[in-house]
Amino acid sequence: MTVQMPPKRVLLCEDEGIILLQLRKTLLRAGYEVVGEATRGQEAIELARERTPDLILMDIDLAGPLSGIEATRQILEHYPVPILILSAYSDLMHVENALNAGACGYVVKPIISEQLLPVIEAAVARFQRLGAAVTLDNARPPTHS
Repeated sequence: MTVQMPPKRVLLCEDEGIILLQLRKTLLRAGYEVVGEATRGQEAIELARERTPDLILMDIDLAGPLSGIEATRQILEHYPVPILILSAYSDLMHVENALNAGACGYVVKPIISEQLLPVIEAAVARFQRLGAAVTLDNARPPTHS
């Protein structure tokens, strides 16, 4: 008898309609549950708090004054969740800013559906490894010099 795992719950944060449709279609076809869609940074923060997703796909350039990088930073201050950044920017500065904000991965648009799922799984695995490392570090007794 095989135990069926519940689908991963994903929050989509993207302000371009066609990309949002593509992401939703790809994720639903792969068995994910889309628990919300945000087009603005503040909306992404609120939905992350309300819907408690297992994963967030976050565009850097969202509508409104709050960027996806800042939304990522604020979400992670209160809620540990793997966040994968989606961006049209491929320069090192944007990648570093995203990773410094706490993102687990970075994907340059245009996104090919077949490439998205392995990238998501790698980001989630990275997040889980980092979480386990932090837990182990916190469990170790302090060393005295």
